[in-house]
Amino acid sequence: MPTAIAYSLWDLAMSQGDLPTLGAAANATPILATVAGALYLAVPLHGALLGGAILVAAGALVARSAFRGRLRPRDAAPEARS
Repeated sequence: MPTAIAYSLWDLAMSQGDLPTLGAAANATPILATVAGALYLAVPLHGALLGGAILVAAGALVARSAFRGRLRPRDAAPEARS
């Protein structure tokens, strides 16, 4: 059941959300899951996690900047849509 809810929410976000922001936010999932798991299991976090988090954040920023300035199809005028 949780998987069905997750897929439904993802589909809703993809159809109605801001795709560049959604993609950037999705990149935070591994970082948040790692931190939550470490806290739950009482495992110390190491510097490698910080380095990995910085790389993931940099990748998300690069991916988001690729969309900056582009006109998304849903933002186009109705007569321009096919």
